Amino acid sequence: MFSSARVRVALVTLKLVSAAAGNALFYGSEGETSDECAEPSTLLSQVVQQTTVGFVSACMGDVVVLFFFLMQKKRVTRQASISMTRRLWLCRTVLFWVLWFLYMMILTLYVMLFLANFGTVDSERWMHATLVSLMQETCC
Repeated sequence: MFSSARVRVALVTLKLVSAAAGNALFYGSEGETSDECAEPSTLLSQVVQQTTVGFVSACMGDVVVLFFFLMQKKRVTRQASISMTRRLWLCRTVLFWVLWFLYMMILTLYVMLFLANFGTVDSERWMHATLVSLMQETCC
């Protein structure tokens, strides 16, 4: 299946940003706890939690990327309807870029709000989980 380099770059960027937003969603839903109420956690439990969150959020991003990829997929039909096919391709391309831009802006805003409103501990956990997502993207 042929897709342009711009579309491939847009899909990889979308996958990474959606993984970062999924990580922010997970660590933002935990809420902030004071040090007195927090359970002591070992290094192993932290690594397992951050790795699991990283992989799950990367897989959640795959579903969205698949939707966008299928939206951009171009099918060739009968020879008689070439002008209609080209108009359909143009509409799908415009829809792809509009939805991609809106979705990227929403995800980026969510990640920025997470980083602005949560403490350094949650931000560091988010960063580690996002690095796991990035490693999963580059290795697989």
